[in-house]
Parts: sequence; C-alpha cells; structure tokens
Amino acid sequence: MSKTQDFFIASLNEELKKLEEASSPEVQVLINDALKRIKLLEKDFDSLKIDLKDSGEDNRVIYA
Repeated sequence: MSKTQDFFIASLNEELKKLEEASSPEVQVLINDALKRIKLLEKDFDSLKIDLKDSGEDNRVIYA
C-alpha cells in the first residue's frame, strides 16, 4: 500500500505542477477542484488504512 500511495502522490504532484505552469483563470478552477478532490481521496484512504489495521489485513478491506 505504501508503494501505491507514493506512486499516486508523485503522479498527482507532477500533474498539478503541469497545470500550474499553464496557469490561467480556467486552469486555476481546475486546480482548486483537483485539490478538493485530493483531500477527499486522502480522507477516504486514511479511513481505509484504519479499517485495514483493525481488520487484521482482511482481504475484503484490501479490495475496498
């Protein structure tokens, strides 16, 4: 899970950097929306990590 998390964080940061380089009012709206969605994903991911820890690494939680 750690490797997957690192991969997605690096990918997201790279894409956000590309968007920021092409900054315009329209792009800024996209960046702000993306940041909001990332925060929601991080919150969900943290919840899944807790569920995984509490479940004793039950495969059903891993698949979720």
